[in-house]
Amino acid sequence: MSYCHSSITTCLPEKNAALFILGDSLFDNGNNNYINTTTSYQANYYPYGETFFKYPSGRFSDGRMIPDVEIYNLGGRKFGFVNVGAIGCSPGIRVLVNNGSTCFEEVLAIARLHNTALSKRIAELEKQLNGFKYSITDFYSTSLEVLNNPTKYGFKETIVACCGGGPYRGDGSCGGKKGIKEYELCNNVNQHVYFDSIHLTDRASQHIGELIWNGNHTVTSPYNLKQLFQF
Repeated sequence: MSYCHSSITTCLPEKNAALFILGDSLFDNGNNNYINTTTSYQANYYPYGETFFKYPSGRFSDGRMIPDVEIYNLGGRKFGFVNVGAIGCSPGIRVLVNNGSTCFEEVLAIARLHNTALSKRIAELEKQLNGFKYSITDFYSTSLEVLNNPTKYGFKETIVACCGGGPYRGDGSCGGKKGIKEYELCNNVNQHVYFDSIHLTDRASQHIGELIWNGNHTVTSPYNLKQLFQF
């Protein structure tokens, strides 16, 4: 794969083969936890994962699966990470508490716990894996910055989604394919941070993408993605 800057003016010429993992439980690295499948084919309980991850990761193993090792053995040394954003402030989550007047703090707290654990684990991997280099973007703080200071980044609406129905258009009905046929669609999508109940608009995504690619060390560290690829 090659990475192209969103302006399509910067594109690294080097091409590498993408690695798609399609297989049964010998290769599945946890996807069954997140797709429509039967619970009997999910390895989300002890003692799976007890050796390497110290918790069930969805892999039918005490630790890593073959693809996890393959990526590193095939030369994977540089990895880009994005932590969990301020999902407790999305329209679909916001409506669950205080009539949407505030973000869902409990959900935000879970995101912060995850992000702390992620940073710690990545630092451990850097010591364990020879040549391991990484970039991690603080999506949580970045998204809160946009939500708290929208006009600074050209947005006007941070609470109501562009597409959907119900309070704050947060009922997940965008497109009319999830059991609710009627939904609303805004006329000014570029003014919105959220397109539907949980996902960002193209413009908001572009802003975050720019920071991942070329942000300073307060946003993405120890390198931004551009710097990481240039090593």
